[in-house]
Amino acid sequence: TINISGFTHHLPSRDLPIGPAKLAVRPTRLILNAKNGMEMTVKKATYVGSRMEYTLQAEFGELFAVSENVDKPLNIEKKIIVGLDPIGPVLLAND
Repeated sequence: TINISGFTHHLPSRDLPIGPAKLAVRPTRLILNAKNGMEMTVKKATYVGSRMEYTLQAEFGELFAVSENVDKPLNIEKKIIVGLDPIGPVLLAND
């Protein structure tokens, strides 16, 4: 189980010890406007034809996210909840 700013998510440990670690997540595996997740602020929104690309600001840093919902883009400075797709996030050693 990982804990990011109070949001918990279950992942395989990959034989890593308990303690700080890094999390790798593809931009398409972030769930925007999720029911459960981490609060973030939309800092940048770019339309690139078939998708939207977002820069999101969280208390721990910036994230890059992609959404295929081009009909209702997120507004700049909007606070949203961002969750993790059940498939895709990977725990890495904190080297």
